[in-house]
Amino acid sequence: HNNGVYVIIDITGPINYLNGAGFYNETSFNEVAINPEKRTKLITDIKAFVDEYNLDGVNIYINNLNNDAGGLSDKEGITAFMNELGESLPQERPAPRDEFFFTASVPMAWNNYEFYHLANVPRLNWVNFMLFGGVDLSPVHHAPSWQVNDNIARFQNAGLPVSKMLIGIGAFGVQYNLNGATPTWGNLDSFLQYRPYKEIVKLDANAANLNQLPFGDGLFYSGVTDANAKADNTISSNAAGMFIWTMENDSQAEGISLTGAVNDKLNNP
Repeated sequence: HNNGVYVIIDITGPINYLNGAGFYNETSFNEVAINPEKRTKLITDIKAFVDEYNLDGVNIYINNLNNDAGGLSDKEGITAFMNELGESLPQERPAPRDEFFFTASVPMAWNNYEFYHLANVPRLNWVNFMLFGGVDLSPVHHAPSWQVNDNIARFQNAGLPVSKMLIGIGAFGVQYNLNGATPTWGNLDSFLQYRPYKEIVKLDANAANLNQLPFGDGLFYSGVTDANAKADNTISSNAAGMFIWTMENDSQAEGISLTGAVNDKLNNP
């Protein structure tokens, strides 16, 4: 605030912080959101926290798509939670911070269509698409560029305006270390290594211009070239903007920074 920056709290369930994914079968946030009594208490606590710290917004990230049920529980209940929370939050803040933001995040998952219900939450200012962190039983890029246009088109068809969509870039990489083994979905995580982007660019002098390095059975990440391509897709789709997950894992070096590349592209298309 002292430097003129808006401050928004991100509220989510237990999370693998580097890649932004929830833990398998961890559904606590979902269960609270669909319980009328519990969500009323949660909304009261959120509003009190916002007021105490004079925050400028709230982002909700229900991140438990990876579970035995294969989806969210009671999407109508989650929609009710989102709408009730939105109605309880202020619409604006005193000048010079005039606006109060209410946003949500969609996790990286093959079944993220479970979040089409966000189109039924009109109070949302925007939705963060966390298009990174995808894995498979054989080495695959965790953030292929085709997912940008695919998610924009699908969620637009579900009723979410493109003007409310933010496209995310992951400042980390996924390295497969199979060593000839054949993983299953039950033990795949033991064969994966997540590496911050700021460390990846130290492994190869040209790493920022690539999106894969030959470490293990393949180290996959988004470099500056990939970030620029996704920025072009964002611009051509008329989406609202982009974000980096997370900034402290990005490089601060000029010409290598993902944040810098995205900022330059969006402001100088």
